Amino acid sequence: MAKDLIYLAFNEKSKVIEKADKIYKKYYGVNYGYNFVDLDIILSKEGIQLFSANLSIQNILSTITIDKNFIGIAIDEKLSAEEKNFLVARELWYYFYHKSKGNISGTENLKMKNDDLTIHTEYSIKIQEKTEEAIRADYFAINLLLPEEKVRNILNMSIFSGVFKDTIEFLVIHFKVPIKIIKMRLYELGYG
Repeated sequence: MAKDLIYLAFNEKSKVIEKADKIYKKYYGVNYGYNFVDLDIILSKEGIQLFSANLSIQNILSTITIDKNFIGIAIDEKLSAEEKNFLVARELWYYFYHKSKGNISGTENLKMKNDDLTIHTEYSIKIQEKTEEAIRADYFAINLLLPEEKVRNILNMSIFSGVFKDTIEFLVIHFKVPIKIIKMRLYELGYG
């Protein structure tokens, strides 16, 4: 995944960061402190239902589906809490992307171009190379869950206090994202 993010053009990265930042500020405000990003806040305000199910029998990790009465994200129940959190953030990229394109409008009077629409499914087996949209979804999730300023502040405090070696484990617990995502974010921010 790290290699994929390198190929995302600078212009595209800026747009994705801007979108993640805009959503972060909309739902959490500018002074959300050091708290982890609680995706339940976004899900609740957008009227999105979250389900855990045994999706692994179909080689599915996560999916987001919309019909006339509901919007739902399903996550494979066998995943860790950190993996689930990251995948929900990725699925939110697809939701907000389609909402911005006018494919979805409002949750009270849900309007769609189709009667039933699965707007994205993440498979556990590699079916094809990642699309640009999938790379954007990864980058969005990373920037939403691990805002640069928050990560840098925690890293600076841990370096100052001399506990940097335990910081990665702390970041995994604090931000509720997989260790490989933490390492990727640290590398991207120049701590690699």
